[in-house]
Amino acid sequence: MNATNNRYQASIEADPTLPIIRITRDFDATPAQLMRAHTDPELFARWVGPNGMETKILDWDATTGGRWRYVAGREGEEYGFHGCFHEVGEDRIVQTFTFDGQPNGVALETLWFEDIGDGRTRLHAQSLVASFFYELPVGRGKRYLSQGGVTDRVLGGWYVSGVLSYHSGLPTEVYSNCGGTAGDILFAGCHFTGLARVNVVPGVPQTNKSHFNPFTTPFWNPAAFMPADAFSFGNEGRSLPSARTFGAKSEDITIGKKTHLYGERGTIDFRASFFNVFNRHIFQAPGGFSPNLNTPFTPAGGEGCKQALACGFGAVTDTSGPRTIQFGLRIEY
Repeated sequence: MNATNNRYQASIEADPTLPIIRITRDFDATPAQLMRAHTDPELFARWVGPNGMETKILDWDATTGGRWRYVAGREGEEYGFHGCFHEVGEDRIVQTFTFDGQPNGVALETLWFEDIGDGRTRLHAQSLVASFFYELPVGRGKRYLSQGGVTDRVLGGWYVSGVLSYHSGLPTEVYSNCGGTAGDILFAGCHFTGLARVNVVPGVPQTNKSHFNPFTTPFWNPAAFMPADAFSFGNEGRSLPSARTFGAKSEDITIGKKTHLYGERGTIDFRASFFNVFNRHIFQAPGGFSPNLNTPFTPAGGEGCKQALACGFGAVTDTSGPRTIQFGLRIEY
């Protein structure tokens, strides 16, 4: 389905072969304004809809690794939604989305805000449902061993579900000291942060990802960047698409068992959820406000760097979180 007019463009496309929906829409707003509308809980609650429903934010941490939860209600009925922010960048958000009424249907959403000039932004949204749910065909009402009794209580009701998340890295930014640059002299903003965009050297690899070592090697290649000259702006764009962070891989698995109580009147649902079940540790690339280009890189153990990992420009000092195991018990009657 597609809908367009002279100034605005809006389209919704369902992939015919994959469980993916792609949405594109233009807005009379800057990328920063659109990002705020998606990350500020007060603004988000005002527009998310649907029309005629009131949205209440219950939990909101719009940072990488944070989580969110809200309910939409009207006339005494409420519908809950929740998820996690996997990545919150300068112009992109990667998050999960789950409707409480269908807890096993988890979507992985990617939103990217493209600056199309004249104070306008094009939103690209992609939703991928990469999850599964399987209940063993054993026990009451199933294909095998359906006679009930002790057999059903021991062998029936077992299920397994999972959510698989894979995505490429995000573009990064590199900064140097602001002093003396055009941004400083013209009060263009960098005098507040102390940082200015740099000059990018053409033809030089911007990262050391191909041979990266967190103890001895910086993420960015210092030879690919130079501080902006005095009274000038750096030629670096809004971000560096050739210097992306490390891609993410995560597998969440749940194993559970439903046991009937008092005939069909009650059910106990016990589950064990394993988040990042394979315990993958993905390096977290440094952010743009980490030690800037004017701070020399120092290997771990070097002079002035008496910590386990390296220091200075391009140093990576963190990884994604470890495996987490969570147990849950639900009683329905």
